[in-house]
Amino acid sequence: MKAYGKFVLISPAEGKDTTESGIYLPNGVGDQKNHGTIVSVGPDCQIDGIKLNGPRLKVGDHVIHGQAIKFPHDGKDYLIVKEEDILVIL
Repeated sequence: MKAYGKFVLISPAEGKDTTESGIYLPNGVGDQKNHGTIVSVGPDCQIDGIKLNGPRLKVGDHVIHGQAIKFPHDGKDYLIVKEEDILVIL
């Protein structure tokens, strides 16, 4: 599975079930909901309309992202994120 264009494919991090103090968080909505690891980077990532020799992001980068499209594939959830919606590389 490969990202296309200016998109990045992310494997989302698992959310925590409880806080450090033991409070239960339903559906794993802990602090990991916008974190994930990059699985694939599209070939058309750019800076200010200038095409780069290679993408700034790479497979294996752990990132915090903004808006994403969630979809299942082979029993696992993935996220499609625009390259510009990557907020932080951790």
